[in-house]
Amino acid sequence: MVKLVVQAIENHSKLMKELCVLLGKILACKQEIVALVPRLESSLERMKQSERTLTALQEKRQKDIWSLLKIAMSKNRQSPPTGSPVLGPWSSISSLTVPTGTTQTISPPECWPKTYCGNGGESMLLVAEGQKQISLSMELIQNLQDQSSDLQSLDWSWLKNSLAAHN
Repeated sequence: MVKLVVQAIENHSKLMKELCVLLGKILACKQEIVALVPRLESSLERMKQSERTLTALQEKRQKDIWSLLKIAMSKNRQSPPTGSPVLGPWSSISSLTVPTGTTQTISPPECWPKTYCGNGGESMLLVAEGQKQISLSMELIQNLQDQSSDLQSLDWSWLKNSLAAHN
């Protein structure tokens, strides 16, 4: 009986030591977390500020795009149509391959500010990519219209007859 009590006390002592070690590790982690909280808060604040700045820049960019679109549309109305019939006024911005497989190379309009046509040509690449996406979208729309007309040309009288029979 005494042996059991001694073993229980030894086990208890051993568990208490392990518990103290674990509590020490937890305390060290807590101190590290407390030390990191101010840095985390400042990082979150910088992220929020960056998000606000990015949003403002995106809004400005969108306004600029709309004003450029207005300029391009007004120039397009004033001059005879040029370029691809699929892309309209956008065909005169840069080179691209239109659905028919022909390639057009035309410089950007002179009305554009230099910031949009910088030496790096990044804007022109983005415009060309946008033109490509417009072209693909137009092809997709045409395909969908063709499929729609194909569905409309089918004989649907059987459906009308079965609906009339159920009523």
